[in-house]
Amino acid sequence: MKKCSGIVAAVAVVTLAGCASMPGTPKLEPGKSTAQDVAKQMGKPAMERARPDGGKVQYFTTLPVGRETYAVTLGADGVVRGMEQRLTQDNVQKVKVGMKKEEVLQLLGPPRQETPNDRTQESILEYPWTTGNGRKRISWLSVTADGVVREVVEREDFAAEPSE
Repeated sequence: MKKCSGIVAAVAVVTLAGCASMPGTPKLEPGKSTAQDVAKQMGKPAMERARPDGGKVQYFTTLPVGRETYAVTLGADGVVRGMEQRLTQDNVQKVKVGMKKEEVLQLLGPPRQETPNDRTQESILEYPWTTGNGRKRISWLSVTADGVVREVVEREDFAAEPSE
């Protein structure tokens, strides 16, 4: 238990970050919808990453309140190639100790919050997500100053679940 106490302490002092405007599930058609359609339906991306082929991936999130992050892949021509929800159980379970922070960001998108820990020179990334059967979970990733995941803590998000 002592191992995750730094993460739990850091989480307790964090404030919520803003989110992108995203009313409902977007209706984008790969091969037809354009970057302009994406902006019109989803607003400004919370994060964007360049792809080696000249395209880009834009991340739109319902965080801090929601539990969804959509990644929209655009070709170099500005046409949508695909869209997927990234905060899934399968994706969250791919995050492992030793993974680079940039790999995590590409996989999951921006965290709900990132909290620096001046004492350890690490930061804590927080990702709330929902399992396939609707259970609310939360993952905290401790990332070293040089951008490597040092620890992964996941648990039921009791604050989001109704008491039974």
